[in-house]
Amino acid sequence: MLIASRILQGLAGGGLQPSSQGVLLDAFPKEKQGAAMTVFGIAALLAPVVGPTLGGYITDNYGWRWVFYLNVPVGILALVMCNALVFDPRYLRAQSTKARNNIGLSTHSVFAC
Repeated sequence: MLIASRILQGLAGGGLQPSSQGVLLDAFPKEKQGAAMTVFGIAALLAPVVGPTLGGYITDNYGWRWVFYLNVPVGILALVMCNALVFDPRYLRAQSTKARNNIGLSTHSVFAC
């Protein structure tokens, strides 16, 4: 079960890194994109070092289940922060508004007949 879950995790998470880099490029202005990618790169380099070390410490001192329990508040915090701080870029908001207006017009014209 653990091996199958790890395979599924790898398949489902494969697009997360390029997607997150795309979000960074959309979220930051051109002059700050380099700094944003640098911070992202530092996190990508440190995570494989710090993660297993911290996981081993937690497993040895508190038990293996705590490695999984700690992901719950971290995930909730990440969800709240992304919801509060990450917004669609202006061009995407404009496209969404235009699409909603077009749908509203076409629906109105269909019901007008």
